[in-house]
Amino acid sequence: AFKSSDQLEAGVRWLKIANVGIGKIVWNEKSFLPESYSEDHKQFILKYGDIVLALTRPTLNNKLKIAQINKLDSGCLLNQRVGKITIKQNDLDQQFIFHRLRSDEIAFRINQQLAGTDPPNLSAFVFDQIKILLPPLQEQKAIADILEKWDEAIEKTSKLIVEKKKRFEWLRNQI
Repeated sequence: AFKSSDQLEAGVRWLKIANVGIGKIVWNEKSFLPESYSEDHKQFILKYGDIVLALTRPTLNNKLKIAQINKLDSGCLLNQRVGKITIKQNDLDQQFIFHRLRSDEIAFRINQQLAGTDPPNLSAFVFDQIKILLPPLQEQKAIADILEKWDEAIEKTSKLIVEKKKRFEWLRNQI
C-alpha cells in the first residue's frame, strides 16, 4: 500500500478502486504519486492490456468492476485492494478471459461467494473458486474478436444517442 500522505497534485497516476469501473477505467477521481515511484515500485506499474479488478465491493448493480488498461492509462501505479489478473498459460487468450470475467454469470457467482460479508472483499481464494469452461485457443480468439467488435459498436451507438439527445434539446430550445 502506498501512503496517503505521499499523494501529490501531479505526478504518476495512482489507480485506486474508485478508478475501476465496469469494463473501463474511469478517472473521475485522480490521485498522483511522486514520479520516482515508477522507478522504485516497478512491480506495481500497469501496462497496456493488463486486467484489473476491484477487490473491495467488486460488483455494482450485479456487474463486476473489472477493466483493462488502455494506452492512455498505461504507466499508472496499482493501489492495494485492486487486483491485477495475470494470464500465465499459453493456451489462454487474454481478451477472451477479460470478456468472460465481465459476464453476468461471473458477477453472480462472485456475489454468491461474498453474500453476507461487509464489506464484501474478494480474495484470491474466493476468485480461484470461480471456474470457467474454456474452448480451444483458436475459438477463444474468434469469440474475443467478435465481442470486441460488439463493444465498439455499443460504444459508438451510445455516443450517437448522447449526441442525438443534445441535438434534440438544442432544437427544442430553439423552438
